[in-house]
Amino acid sequence: MTGNRVYTVPVRHQERKHGVSKFNLANRAFSGLEDLFAFAWMRSRYIEPSVAESDLKDR
Repeated sequence: MTGNRVYTVPVRHQERKHGVSKFNLANRAFSGLEDLFAFAWMRSRYIEPSVAESDLKDR
């Protein structure tokens, strides 16, 4: 929203040594949808900050 850049960084993955993953398609899809709704809500409430020239001279 503010014009910043996003970079990807390659990482090395390691196999799981103990236990079983608790992630599956259902809970990953739900959390993704939840994030999309949160982003839409935050974007709708975003206020562009602005400082007038006269505000800077008064201080």
